[in-house]
Amino acid sequence: MNVLKFDDGSSHSVVEWVKANVEFMGNISSFEVYKSEDDIPKLYKNAPDFYVYKAKREDTKSTYHLILRDDAAEIETWLGGCNCGYSGGGPSATKEILQIVGLKMDYDIISRQSKVKMKSLVPHHDLNLVVFKPLDRMHFQKEERMNVFLTFKTAHEKWNAKRAFEVIGNVHPLRDLSPIVEELYHAHLPYSTENEWYEYATNNGVVLSNQLASLSNELLTGLIENIAYKYNAKFEITYL
Repeated sequence: MNVLKFDDGSSHSVVEWVKANVEFMGNISSFEVYKSEDDIPKLYKNAPDFYVYKAKREDTKSTYHLILRDDAAEIETWLGGCNCGYSGGGPSATKEILQIVGLKMDYDIISRQSKVKMKSLVPHHDLNLVVFKPLDRMHFQKEERMNVFLTFKTAHEKWNAKRAFEVIGNVHPLRDLSPIVEELYHAHLPYSTENEWYEYATNNGVVLSNQLASLSNELLTGLIENIAYKYNAKFEITYL
């Protein structure tokens, strides 16, 4: 069993650590999260660890409230700074991490329950886009150019691809740009997207930058295909 650990006591820091290290966490298929230390299994309480400061090793112990697993690859990720059972920074970090790793669920259960365990989960790493051409300088008027449906093998590849798309235009959740089109996109998914946070929306609109707005469909398709191939995505592109 390969174990990754992170705990510096900060909810924000643990979210940033997950974003930076999700590549090594595998595909998460189960997790458990606790509010009270009394409920945490002994394995995750006062676990020995060490850090190096000014070339000196310092031994320490940490208690981890959130455990994420890739059961097939036998990878566990132990995280401090995030928990459950109330409305606050710790549970908020847990909800955000679950979205980063591609788990689709009612995230509010994390605030409502003091202990949450889920198994046999299937992570989803989809990124669906409607590409818009801006028709005015302020982008208030837009023309739909194409639909893009992408499915990635890992969360790491998905988030890198999304950053690549942010280079070609402004990316916003589709519900903000065209709620009617958002409803049509739901038909392509085996899960609900209604609980997703803004930053982690599956369905998005990309308003092309002014420099790329005049690209032909052929060139634009080639650009999108290059991003899809680079990050090992299955994809479909349809024209409007």
